[in-house]
Amino acid sequence: MARRKKQADPLQGLIGVLMVGSLFGTYYITKSMTTGVFVAVIAVVIYAMIALLVNQAKVERLKKSGIADIDKMSGRQFEHYLNHLFKAHGFSVTVTQAAGDFGADLVISKDGRKLVVQTKRYSKNVGIKAV
Repeated sequence: MARRKKQADPLQGLIGVLMVGSLFGTYYITKSMTTGVFVAVIAVVIYAMIALLVNQAKVERLKKSGIADIDKMSGRQFEHYLNHLFKAHGFSVTVTQAAGDFGADLVISKDGRKLVVQTKRYSKNVGIKAV
């Protein structure tokens, strides 16, 4: 399996610039490093709360996905969908890393039994080589 390159999120970069800007901007206006740090910490807390809410909204959308949504998912999104599905049925679930997983996409366990799951979300039939 090819390694997937993680892409930088431009929103995270913008948030970082805003946080540093809030520190130095507040210091420039008030000439107080304490106030600047306080404002930067407030900015970090606000960002964390917003990120948490956005993540929860994504998880809820993922949980409510129907077959039409599943057909549009990437393989990785499908793995995370199954993660939530198995958790809803009482399993403990670990989604493996995207590359170097030896074909294991999920490790699920329940009642002392551990299972390794390889997921496929293809539009065509899956051949024996893929399995």
